[in-house]
Amino acid sequence: MEWPPNSPDINPIREHLWHCLKTQLHKRFPDTPLLGGGTVRQSLEERLIVVWENIVRERLDKLRPRRVHALYKAKGWYTPY
Repeated sequence: MEWPPNSPDINPIREHLWHCLKTQLHKRFPDTPLLGGGTVRQSLEERLIVVWENIVRERLDKLRPRRVHALYKAKGWYTPY
């Protein structure tokens, strides 16, 4: 299946995942906005890795097949997403 790298029909997957990542980050680590000092980047990176691993298992497997199937079925045209 050939698709342009910036297909607008695939972008909602990325946008949805960013939203999930941010939501889960704040649910799992409610003190994230209060991080300060020189360890912010390292702490945030560690937290994001933990959250990302959970999102991949729970969300991506549900999201990807439905949208990729819609793209394939539309033969490169618009999808409902």
